[in-house]
Amino acid sequence: MNTWPIPLCELLSFIAYLFKKKLAHSTINCYVTGLGFFSKANNYEDITQKFLVRKLLEGIKRSRPKKNDLRLPITRDMLKSIIFSLDCVCKTRYELSLFKAAFSLAFHGLFRVGELVVTNSLQSHTLQLSDIHILNGLLQVCIPSSKTDQLGKGSNICIYPQLDLNICPVNLVSEFIKSRPPVLVLFFCHFDGSPLSRYQFVTLLKKAIDLSGIDQTRYSSHSFRIGAATTLSMDGVSDSEIMRLGRWSSNAYKGIVGDPVNVWIVGSSIVKHAFVTARDRPGGVNLGLGRLNASFWWQGKGGMIVRHVKAQLRTMKKYEDPPQFLLLHVGGNDLGNSKVGFLRNVIKDMIRWIMKEFPTSKLVWSQILTRLKWRYSNDHKAMDLCRYRINNSIAAFIVSCGGYYIKHPDIHADQNFFNRMVSTCHP
Repeated sequence: MNTWPIPLCELLSFIAYLFKKKLAHSTINCYVTGLGFFSKANNYEDITQKFLVRKLLEGIKRSRPKKNDLRLPITRDMLKSIIFSLDCVCKTRYELSLFKAAFSLAFHGLFRVGELVVTNSLQSHTLQLSDIHILNGLLQVCIPSSKTDQLGKGSNICIYPQLDLNICPVNLVSEFIKSRPPVLVLFFCHFDGSPLSRYQFVTLLKKAIDLSGIDQTRYSSHSFRIGAATTLSMDGVSDSEIMRLGRWSSNAYKGIVGDPVNVWIVGSSIVKHAFVTARDRPGGVNLGLGRLNASFWWQGKGGMIVRHVKAQLRTMKKYEDPPQFLLLHVGGNDLGNSKVGFLRNVIKDMIRWIMKEFPTSKLVWSQILTRLKWRYSNDHKAMDLCRYRINNSIAAFIVSCGGYYIKHPDIHADQNFFNRMVSTCHP
């Protein structure tokens, strides 16, 4: 029985069926678009543009909004850890060289996995041996086609060497070419000439991540791409340049950047001096995260104690909406002026008040730092013991309330460190 042109009631029922099957709005819209294209190609009326159809799709979009991308980025340090773990994952030296080169190139070239390895029977879009050239110490790669280059015009990218040879794509690709069998097929292939598949790429990646002591459940092959974009952004590379390097359309890149995130950092003179230092550095007061839609509001006050926090936050709330994250660094100026038990309760009361006044904000407690000299005591050992007790108690309390805390294990009472950073002797 010929069902073309599609009756309007049948199309509406089909859309309702897909919605009931819990398909995403984007998937349903893709199906409807395909039906509309077929209708127009066969000179039928395109009923997918009817008022009822468009309103039904709009309603589905509102009731089932697009989920945030939960995949985490693979950073440069994490890449180094993954490549190091491959020694225990790969069975042969050839496989070790293959996956080192593939992972490093995926990161430094911002590659989609389908541009590097075989994802289906079609291999025309996958990197070929003839697409790789190493000239004058640079790695030049010709990409036959990409997601944003459906006509197959191709594009050329130039990848520079890295100081760390363990993750350097030029070095690792050069080493792989030396051991690669002389077969004119896909660039990434096994020793017998068979192509490296997406399944093998992802499986080895997850094993290496797991062996690094990191939960691999939120990482995928795409984590190389978003991790490289994040790293470039933090290094000060412009959005337009990142989009060019990653072969992104503007809408897709916005999905990588994410929604705006506001952070308030409130505390004593350490916060004040940290703001001044950040302002003079390349990343600026937003710590290089501005291109990822993150903005920081620093409010540091010399001599700030715990009871000053409420007034400070009330004032800030008059000028800005509550932030997604609120980081506090206070308490150091209170130590020694009151008993540990009393101070602990005062800080807990402050945390309860903040969580009541800022219910949508995630509260982060920055633990009290050690000092070269304390305000109310010359007994450094006793003061550090008090600091330790307060930090442990508040850390456990804030986690139980749904908040977070930051340790500072790399900061010690070292004169050179404090001279380089900020003076905590006179807050």
